[in-house]
Amino acid sequence: MKTLDIRKAVRDLLLTRLSNVYYRSAPADAKKPYAVFLVDETTVIDGCTVCSLLIELSDYGTDDTVIETLADNIQSDFDHFHFINSTLEFSAYLDSRKNITDNDKLILRRRIEFELRVYGGN
Repeated sequence: MKTLDIRKAVRDLLLTRLSNVYYRSAPADAKKPYAVFLVDETTVIDGCTVCSLLIELSDYGTDDTVIETLADNIQSDFDHFHFINSTLEFSAYLDSRKNITDNDKLILRRRIEFELRVYGGN
């Protein structure tokens, strides 16, 4: 249940910022702006599972105000975010934030990566 608990906590927090949030991939008809996120387990160190949380934001147009504001808010929400429930706890720490370029100059994308340190949930 660890993975599902993490995914639900991440999705719930993202939904406070935008209404279109998807795990792994967005449908072709997804309304912009939207977020897609992935959680990958990278290693286990002394009972701590280290995961990578990748959040990609997408929008369309010439004005990047909406996507930059979303990226700023999501970065602030998740950096040093702590989640605790009855079976696990995790903390998130900012790893990187990048602009993703596309051949179509109207596609606006940002990638924010966090390291998650997860305890419990076994």
